[in-house]
Amino acid sequence: LKSKEQDNSSKATTQVSKTSPIIVCDRPIADYKDVRTLQKKLLGIASDEEQRNYAVKAFGQKCFNTKQALEIGWFFLDEASRLQLFKALKPLISDKASFGNLEVSFLKEENITAFRALVTGTN
Repeated sequence: LKSKEQDNSSKATTQVSKTSPIIVCDRPIADYKDVRTLQKKLLGIASDEEQRNYAVKAFGQKCFNTKQALEIGWFFLDEASRLQLFKALKPLISDKASFGNLEVSFLKEENITAFRALVTGTN
């Protein structure tokens, strides 16, 4: 009977860690409004490079998570530009353990491979 209880408690612990990722950040937490403000600003910037620089600056001021990074990533229509964005944002993401979830934003095999290398640190 004890082993069954132990199994249940370890499952509960696993579920908790999946639903509440570890956030490591010493800046204010970014919220929905911060993401929308950043998206509006990006709409007014013409070049991918300037958009990326502005996004990196914003991510450096507040704690953005992986889901928020994905929302910003969709502004970069070119996958190579999106990959460059995620490469620049990786050190700034507050829930680093979820960073690999950004792979859903890539369709081209070479970008998926490059992103996986970025996640594992082999790039």
